[in-house]
Amino acid sequence: MELSLVLRWIIFSLIWAIIVTMLVASLIFFFTRLCCKRRVEDTAAAGESSDEVYNSTRGIDQTVIETFPKFTYTAARGKKQCRGMLVCVICLGVFKVDETLRSMPKCGHVFHSDCVGSWLKTHNTCPCCRANLDPQNNGSGLLGLVGLA
Repeated sequence: MELSLVLRWIIFSLIWAIIVTMLVASLIFFFTRLCCKRRVEDTAAAGESSDEVYNSTRGIDQTVIETFPKFTYTAARGKKQCRGMLVCVICLGVFKVDETLRSMPKCGHVFHSDCVGSWLKTHNTCPCCRANLDPQNNGSGLLGLVGLA
């Protein structure tokens, strides 16, 4: 009889522990959502969208991206692929004949033009070797110290 009483107490304790854990997790979730929403509203009140704030600190301007060399896959033979693979490491799609590719000016790695365009809007490094591609950053940082930038 006492064993069933102990078993009931353990089950009761586990149920309450699960309920309390779910309550705490949901409170944390809603609190973080509220804080993020306020941050977005604050940037909107300042006259900037959250994308503008994010892209102002990261990524490369579209006009700069357009200056990167562009060519078809047939003309890319002999160009530098990431880790020797004939795939775009951003979308993992195999390069096909007559697809438009774009080469990174500092390292020479090749990617689909659309894929690397999207990548460079939010990053300022090569997706393969992480060489800094930002023309405003003249070799500063770790890559500049090593001589890769």
